[in-house]
Amino acid sequence: MEATIFFNSVVAMLMTAFLYFGMDVRRTTDAQRFVAPVWQTLMKFCSFSLIVAFAAVVIHVTEPETIDWVSLSLLAVGTAFVVAAKYALGVAHTFTGQFLELYFDMFVDGVDLLSPAGADFPA
Repeated sequence: MEATIFFNSVVAMLMTAFLYFGMDVRRTTDAQRFVAPVWQTLMKFCSFSLIVAFAAVVIHVTEPETIDWVSLSLLAVGTAFVVAAKYALGVAHTFTGQFLELYFDMFVDGVDLLSPAGADFPA
């Protein structure tokens, strides 16, 4: 029982971090669209549907097994990537299907993950 409580607590923390850092679905000021709004809406719906499905599966875990702990570690790694990307992109972070034209050169040249967020951006 204690393992289940611990497991669900860690999942809740990771999902909260993932939602906060990765699922900012608001349209960023000055963001341009790569695709039509209908496709962006479909992407948002599918993204949130997968998160809800994952939460439903986790709620039904009565005693975490090895596959559950492996899944939890993958969730942790994925969340770490999302948080790192959010900080690396800084103000240029947008939801899938959008880009900021002001920072287009950054995407052509690449992102320096070792520099602080925003250090490579023009003033």
